[in-house]
Amino acid sequence: MSSKTALQLVEGEKKDDVIANAKTIVTRWLAEFEKALSSTPVGLDSLFLTDSWLKDSLVLSWDQHAVKGRHNITEYVRRQTESGRRLFNLKVTAKSHLQPNLREMGPLVWLESVFDFDTDVGRGRGLVRLANTAVGEWKAWVVFLNLEELNGHPRRIGLNRQPFHQKPEPILDGPDDEVEPTVVIIGAGHCGLSLAACLQTLGVRALCIDRNKRVGDSWRNRYKSLKLHSPNWGDHLPYFDFPTNWPIFPDKDQIADFLEAYARILDLQVWLETEFESANYDDASGRWTVKTVASGGNRSERRTLHASHVVWAGNALVLKHPNIPTWSGSDEFKGRLYHASEHTDAAAMLGPQGKKKNRVVVIGASTTAHDIALDYANAGADVTMIQRGSIIVFSPSSVMKFGVQPPRTGYSTEDAVFEKRSFPLEVILNTILAGVTKIMAANDAEILAGLEKTEFFLEKGQTVGDSFLSRFLKRRGGFYINHGASEAIADGRIRVLRSEKGIDRLTKDGLVLADGREVDADIIVLATSWKNFEDIVGDIMGEDVARRTKGRFGVDKQGELAGVYRPTGHPGFWVASSNFGGSQMGAPVLALQIKAIEEGLNPGLKG
Repeated sequence: MSSKTALQLVEGEKKDDVIANAKTIVTRWLAEFEKALSSTPVGLDSLFLTDSWLKDSLVLSWDQHAVKGRHNITEYVRRQTESGRRLFNLKVTAKSHLQPNLREMGPLVWLESVFDFDTDVGRGRGLVRLANTAVGEWKAWVVFLNLEELNGHPRRIGLNRQPFHQKPEPILDGPDDEVEPTVVIIGAGHCGLSLAACLQTLGVRALCIDRNKRVGDSWRNRYKSLKLHSPNWGDHLPYFDFPTNWPIFPDKDQIADFLEAYARILDLQVWLETEFESANYDDASGRWTVKTVASGGNRSERRTLHASHVVWAGNALVLKHPNIPTWSGSDEFKGRLYHASEHTDAAAMLGPQGKKKNRVVVIGASTTAHDIALDYANAGADVTMIQRGSIIVFSPSSVMKFGVQPPRTGYSTEDAVFEKRSFPLEVILNTILAGVTKIMAANDAEILAGLEKTEFFLEKGQTVGDSFLSRFLKRRGGFYINHGASEAIADGRIRVLRSEKGIDRLTKDGLVLADGREVDADIIVLATSWKNFEDIVGDIMGEDVARRTKGRFGVDKQGELAGVYRPTGHPGFWVASSNFGGSQMGAPVLALQIKAIEEGLNPGLKG
């Protein structure tokens, strides 16, 4: 599909007429779609563009799919409906800010609306985006189907919540304990807590275990200058928004305290100072035996749990698995060599400095590298950053204007999340964010001009399809939202050396780049990221889980994230690992999958 031609009003179609008749157009399309769903065989040629999308979240299957192309959509819908998955009673949602309306985004124009529907197992909500193909004719460009709740099991929110406070019965351990968790969540960071909250609203007993002393310590104990690197309005936790008078980019201590308050106020069950030791799955019973070690003060106690599901939400655990490159000469270096995960506060780590500045080399150039380099520069050190690959740099104003924009006026957080989830990732990357890197670069021309006077290796949109989001999904890095380091690079307080072939070796006095340049250092910081979960799943969960989940992570053939908030290939084992925005979108979906299994609706994933 050429978005240039397919996503515009055709000649003769009057904009005012479309706006006035938006609900009628959408209602007619929904009626035709429902009729097609019940026909034999299913025929969608007159309803979908040739190059269109259907994104299905737990409606026609118990997984999440993004199906591209009218033929593939037709085959998918036919196959799933023949297997007994139906949707019916499609109608425009009566009360929603996502009422039928004409959307314009630059040159792109489409008609969109949220709608309600029923399935055999529950209630759903969808969003349709229609393209104008002829005067008075509209076909689907993107259709999103989302299962909201199961029949007989509404979420305990709004008018469905309990009238008075009832503290949950504490989860203990041991064979004589009657209270066992249905779900054990490894990690009580934002991912684990978000999932625990969503499970709680569905009446599923969940327990988070975390090795830290306090909830929030995974943020609290990081380096002093750490901030949330995306606008907080895109990062709210389920059922509890960040305060509206907070900074747009709150600091690490604010985030840590918020997570601690979130767990306490929502009565989430958390075992702190508890190390996950092992989990063994019994296929016959469909149950896990989870062994933990509780340690605090002078005590050390082993505890055993039994659960139907284990969820790895241990972002903090990844910090125990950093990527540490090996070079010849590493044992000869006489200064301090450490990974970024050990960084706390540059001033404290430098200690008293004499007349000669400490020479600090930061290897890496993504967000953490920039933060640490700026921290040392502000502490008075002589700082050099070693950059191998290109970096997309953009300002907070650019990310707010063109990246993570504030919700539209009147939208609830739930509406904003729903709208964000409704696009397939490929559409976001190739259509919604098409050209966004160039647009941001134009907005940030002044600061980027300063970087271009140095050796900084900058990506400004010259590579088609390259954006901050594509880099985050594929590399978990490769971009930096400027919080001051770019100015420090431009004015020379942080020196950048570009070495695309990396580092040749370390010496007793520093390092030698692959191009032969020598760099002296008293401190070398490895801002070289962390290992991917799929590379360490065997170390964490054991080889059986690693074997059964092999190849289930990364980006799937449909362009969506695989293995995260979705089936992993191992019954009863799930992964909830993402940034704040990802957990905001994924936690409710994973909670509903688990609830469906527990209610016997999806026994295939029980064991």
